[in-house]
Amino acid sequence: MIIIVIALFVVDQTGSARDLGIVLAAQTAPLVLLILIGGVWADRLPRQRIMIASDLARFLVQATVAALVFAGDVPIWLLATLAACFGAAEAFFRPAYTGLIPQTVPEELIQQAQALTQTSYNVAGFIGRRLRRSSRLAPASVGRTCSTP
Repeated sequence: MIIIVIALFVVDQTGSARDLGIVLAAQTAPLVLLILIGGVWADRLPRQRIMIASDLARFLVQATVAALVFAGDVPIWLLATLAACFGAAEAFFRPAYTGLIPQTVPEELIQQAQALTQTSYNVAGFIGRRLRRSSRLAPASVGRTCSTP
């Protein structure tokens, strides 16, 4: 969801499709380039530790983005750098997470466990979006939050 917040902020701040493309590419490039390395690490190192380290890195990126967005004017290069850091952390988290289910569930239940995990993820995303829309505290867009006094 952080990439959506960054995208909305970039569009609100600059209105430039070029700037938006730079930020989105900055998030995607490290993910694509590092995901194979993340898979190798997930196979050779404890998956839980990789996931914790990746989550910590993603938390730090999200907290930094939140602070910058509420502070106001943020240079595009800084948002692109933070998006790249998020993409790099994601490249290590995803393979570790994917490999964790077969490691913790009996072989005959792997398919059901993966289906349950994916269903839970989708339901949580659906409910989360509905709660955000119904909340009086949630702004219609990030830009409106930043421009209110």
